Amino acid sequence: MTQPNEGFAGTSKLPLKITAHISYVAQLNDNFKISPSFLYQQQQDFQQLVPTLSFYVYGIKAGVGSRFNFFNADAVIFLLGYKGKWFSAGYSYDITVSNLGNSRTGGSHELNFIARFNCKNKSEKRKGVEQVNF
Repeated sequence: MTQPNEGFAGTSKLPLKITAHISYVAQLNDNFKISPSFLYQQQQDFQQLVPTLSFYVYGIKAGVGSRFNFFNADAVIFLLGYKGKWFSAGYSYDITVSNLGNSRTGGSHELNFIARFNCKNKSEKRKGVEQVNF
């Protein structure tokens, strides 16, 4: 909400960034979920949309998505992960499909690890939307 002055020699305000998420989790049974999601971001003249489709089967998470603005595609995203009782881990790889080319960039790799400590089952008290995504 703030737009701080980042200028060194003069005034240069950071443009406001707007981000919107929408996601839905369809639980087909106790061990299988499917989740479409959309992420929209805008800052000044830049806009980006990231649609993703993720699956959860017996603790394994997998998904595919894309990242693009409204003029050209930027990347195809592949996701793979695992969710256990006290931790979850994931890997994603972005293949560059824009004119920049994957051979020049090598794509983008991302690893994540989440640990839950001393977290008793409090799901009935938690609010919010469950997500399959990473």
